[in-house]
Amino acid sequence: MKRRVTFITPPGKEIPDDALRLTKDGLVVKGLKAIREEKYTFAYDELPPFAKNLVRETRELYIRFDNGKDYTSGWKGPFSSRLPLGVHAVVVPREKSQMKQLGIFLGSSSDVESLSTSYKRFTKFYTPNSSGFRSFVERLAGGVCNGVDRSCRDDIVNFNNAASVDITFDPVSQALDLTATWTTYSSNTADAKGWETLIKPYTPTGRVEIGIFSNGESPEKEEVSLRGQIAVVGEDTEFRPTAFSFPVRHHSRANIFTADFQRPTGLHPKLEVTLALGGTSPGDECTLNAYFTVPQPFFVDPYQLEDTSLMRSYGVSKIIAVEGETDLEAPAYEMKRWGATVVAELDTQDYFENRVKSHLPMEFTLPLHLRYLEPDFSKTNQTATLPWPTVFWACPAELWRKMSTSPFERKMLGYEEYFPEETYFHHLTPKLINKTQSTSSLEVPILVAQEGNIIEQATIGVIARIKIIGIITLLMLTRAPSRVDLRLPMISSSHATTKMSDPAISDWLSRNSAQIHPSVLVSKSDPGTHTISSTEPIPASTTLLSIPISATLCITNGALLQRAPALADRSQWPAMILTVMYENSLPDSKWRTYLDNLPREFDTLMYWTDDELKELEGSAVLGKVGKQEAIIFYQTEIMVFAEARKDVFEGIDMSLETFHMVGSWVMAFATDLDKPSDGRDTHADAMDEDDDDEDDEEFDSLNTYKALVPFANFVPGDCELANCEFSPSESSVSLIATANILANASLYIDPGPFPRSDLLRRLGAFQQSSADHDVVEIDSTLIISVAGRAVPEMIRDARIERLVEEDLLEDSYDIEADGAIPSEMLVVIQAFMADDMTFQSYVDQEKFPKAKKDSKTRDIVVEIVEKRREGYKTTSEEDVALLRSGEALSRRKRMAVEVRLGEKEILRKMENAVSGWADVEPAAADSARNRKRVKRGP
Repeated sequence: MKRRVTFITPPGKEIPDDALRLTKDGLVVKGLKAIREEKYTFAYDELPPFAKNLVRETRELYIRFDNGKDYTSGWKGPFSSRLPLGVHAVVVPREKSQMKQLGIFLGSSSDVESLSTSYKRFTKFYTPNSSGFRSFVERLAGGVCNGVDRSCRDDIVNFNNAASVDITFDPVSQALDLTATWTTYSSNTADAKGWETLIKPYTPTGRVEIGIFSNGESPEKEEVSLRGQIAVVGEDTEFRPTAFSFPVRHHSRANIFTADFQRPTGLHPKLEVTLALGGTSPGDECTLNAYFTVPQPFFVDPYQLEDTSLMRSYGVSKIIAVEGETDLEAPAYEMKRWGATVVAELDTQDYFENRVKSHLPMEFTLPLHLRYLEPDFSKTNQTATLPWPTVFWACPAELWRKMSTSPFERKMLGYEEYFPEETYFHHLTPKLINKTQSTSSLEVPILVAQEGNIIEQATIGVIARIKIIGIITLLMLTRAPSRVDLRLPMISSSHATTKMSDPAISDWLSRNSAQIHPSVLVSKSDPGTHTISSTEPIPASTTLLSIPISATLCITNGALLQRAPALADRSQWPAMILTVMYENSLPDSKWRTYLDNLPREFDTLMYWTDDELKELEGSAVLGKVGKQEAIIFYQTEIMVFAEARKDVFEGIDMSLETFHMVGSWVMAFATDLDKPSDGRDTHADAMDEDDDDEDDEEFDSLNTYKALVPFANFVPGDCELANCEFSPSESSVSLIATANILANASLYIDPGPFPRSDLLRRLGAFQQSSADHDVVEIDSTLIISVAGRAVPEMIRDARIERLVEEDLLEDSYDIEADGAIPSEMLVVIQAFMADDMTFQSYVDQEKFPKAKKDSKTRDIVVEIVEKRREGYKTTSEEDVALLRSGEALSRRKRMAVEVRLGEKEILRKMENAVSGWADVEPAAADSARNRKRVKRGP
């Protein structure tokens, strides 16, 4: 758990001497008037089970809550973004995820679809009801604070009193951020005394980063400048001064607005918004906009909003977007979704041309409508509440590429995507007059039950007729298209005489129009494995084996697609595994002979026991095994599809064991082939095996498809002995000799530049010739923790974002077999070693200097190597002794020892590579320059 607390004091106000008292044990805050932000970061393993279940449903998760209460007007600085009251979520759900946990979170456990609208690759959710959100915060506090100081739970539960709360899960770092902001100068708007609190670590070894800032003058209009002091509670006893500037996407203007319904309201209410703009805008190219959330029973008429003349009379220049429920007839109790969002560009022309002169405020109106509510015996009306919109200027930004460097960046608010990325926002502040929240309410009449039945039946009858007419029209105007056969044409050729010790394989090759060179022998050894070798010398460039594309096992060639066409809508990994599982259970499958000759036992890491995997402790490959992820994939991708088509999968072996077996086949032997290209050249590397199976469904290529090439698994890989390669074309996949092959020589392909750890993960075996491709991964979190140990988190986050933008900071860095350190890694190290002013100069120059090979960098690298080495449970000397001891090691343990020893050898070379780095003394530097002048001559 990490914690960061930030206070930003009012402009021009001095902090009283007794307002802050810092000791090593805690910070006492007394009467401090300041905007406050508090941020917790929890590692995935620290989350309670219910929170883990929530984040597992999504690839990306952004949840934003706004309490609709008052804001400090005229605030200039970070924390300026606004949202309408309620809970807003923007997610990228995992494929076919039911989002049940998110539904519970948002207070709609029965039907999360009712809360959603879709935009691009994101699904957006909204509810004005915050009870589920508040409950989540309380449950999260109870889970993450279990076993630590009681104040931990109290501090997090207090987030429910904040103006806004954000929950973000980062799939890269596997961390959940919980951030709260209080946008008034005290914890209670009625309390003018300011903040009274004790901030302390929750454990003896804990720490809390503290920042106390005030706004400085920034030379750039898109930037915020902060000056103040920072400290780490639990380590420091004194504050350290600091100052930094950064561009921000969201700003606040000293302008206010208010809203209410025009009276009387009727069943077609109009929300009128009044804005005090002060006669100015942030810039000539800026547009004034409003973002509405319109929950049931309110709704908007999209046809009415498209009427340009009407909307201009309401002060709206154009409607940018309407997303969500826009049914014009149905009553509220038949609606499946929560409502709709509206993004509008406002018409400021009349205001600046006429109203400014008369000192009149600007006004605009959103026309709304009300749905019939469900009849009720006990009441005749019900209160309906509409959140006020978010109102903001959208302006073209010059520094937009740098905006993510803000340590307080807030994104995925639901409306930024409707504007270019090169945009920054100036928000108006809602002004509450005789109100406690930025909402407006009205009373909606409810029919008594008897009258309601008549109206309900009439309404349903109209809807039914409309739907029937629509269906008939669709049947008349459309016809279900015939399915396009994507299979490629078969090779048409004669069959060469084949030397084959397995007649079943020979027969299969013959029946499927495959070709095999007469000097190639496919033989079967006693244990059941096969080898392919030459019987006579074969010159380079000879075709040794050719398999028609139509004979490869892929989604479009398989029998499952014909019975379950919905398979075509699945991404490649699940569709391919489903196809092969189906074929494997068919006694008469076209690929029966091939499938019977695939291995049933594996040494891939998926099959290793926990004790066996411990032998790889320290290697990054352990984080890529994915046993738990495979089970979740099986349950959510494979079985969900199979359960939906029980008629198709009746009698098919869909067990977890078979899934693991087929998944191992696809992992080890599947290749990516080019789809038909209409005469264009195919890529020469299309047979490269997929080296990254994680989240592959998200990154499937539009131009390739996965296939198993029958009997390609008979050709082993060896970097040194490689004498042939697979080469695809639009009609076949051929095995081509890449060198002259002697008689009685086995055939080998080059497995590619993969480290032994990766080959072990994917294939369960490796040749020692692949040692030259070994790598050791250095995680960026380790680099930052060592090089940036003196940098506070809020500043460290800004540096991380900036380095990511510059394509310098990666999740991890591969150190190759020679131990050479990537220059990007050295630049990152030196960026985190730099002081605030130096780093800011890099940002201002928009360029990071080349890495220096000096003693400070050397010492950091050596410390990184030492800490990386600590991850292994044995030393290199112990591994060497174990391999030489003559002890009967199991095959798996021997491979594990060889992998970890190879990685430790790279760390040793990495250490040696920097051992000679030292600071150049001025005299030595002058001498070196003089020597260069002598060499260059006059």
